[in-house]
Amino acid sequence: MKGYFVIKKDGTKEAFDVTKVTKAVNKSAYRAMVEFTESDLQFISGFVEAKVRSRTTKEVPIAEMHNIVETALEIKEGASELKKL
Repeated sequence: MKGYFVIKKDGTKEAFDVTKVTKAVNKSAYRAMVEFTESDLQFISGFVEAKVRSRTTKEVPIAEMHNIVETALEIKEGASELKKL
């Protein structure tokens, strides 16, 4: 997504790259011994991109980016739990 930036903790800007989000989610999942399917990762990355696009500014503080990713994971987990019922 060209023109969007993540504002890091030190105040520097980095171009938004959803593949970095996917890599970070996979890395955390691996540590927690969880594995995401390609469908899961597509949902998460699509959700994050949509939320970033819906913002009024093209700069996203890293703390807010973490919240967006957490929300995507919670929604995904909720959907997985519903499938078990």
